[in-house]
Amino acid sequence: MRYFLCLIFCLSLCKINGQVNTGITDDGRIIKIPVVIHLVKKGKKHNVPQIITKEIIEKELKDLNTNFSAQNDMSTLNDYFVSRDLIGKPNFQFYLKEVIKHKRHKRRAKRIKRVDPDKNLNIIVGKYGNASPCTLAEGYEPEFIQIDYTNFGDGSQTVTHEVGHWLGLFHVWGIKGSCKKRRTLQSDYVDDTPLQIGCTDVKRVNECPPIDASSKPNYNNFMDYSSCRCFFTKGQVKTIREKVIKFRNIIFTNSID
Repeated sequence: MRYFLCLIFCLSLCKINGQVNTGITDDGRIIKIPVVIHLVKKGKKHNVPQIITKEIIEKELKDLNTNFSAQNDMSTLNDYFVSRDLIGKPNFQFYLKEVIKHKRHKRRAKRIKRVDPDKNLNIIVGKYGNASPCTLAEGYEPEFIQIDYTNFGDGSQTVTHEVGHWLGLFHVWGIKGSCKKRRTLQSDYVDDTPLQIGCTDVKRVNECPPIDASSKPNYNNFMDYSSCRCFFTKGQVKTIREKVIKFRNIIFTNSID
């Protein structure tokens, strides 16, 4: 599907986490994450290594860095979060380590060999649905995210959303079920994201703010599906920094200047 549908699928695709560390405290440092980008070709029509140029890669990395430092455009942000001082600053920095071009398409992104997933964010770009194998949590460590090449560097915030899962955030409508089928309130285990039934706009085509904004209070959140996504809450920032320290401590330790 070419929609902005993030599939949190099959925990068996996640590596059992062996990095757990509870003895490190957060000193507020910039967490620096090396990025390995895999460009996967699928026939002449989807020649991703040729379509995704250096400029597109640079744009996506710039978007990640502005989003994860709260330097992006927040002009559409709901006053509910502004007035309550809930805007979080993750203080993450992403930098390009390597671009790997794959001439042969793999039907499933999981078959692409990852590069040191304990130390790097592996982004597999090809003719795939947008997804993270799971959300970083106790016992599971997603080794990669996969992105449809049409959503890479296009300003849709799709990569930011999937990286959010890679760092440990659930969808704002809860930890289980698709956004369309969710009919009951369920927590995402973050205190300052209001409860919400389902996603705002899975196809990301509706106006911003949405007509039903009162029933979709998280329409500005990167972990929703919406054309208005522009921020993480302070609670979400606390969650991802704590999870990186606990479950991706190699990355945290290597972030010392």
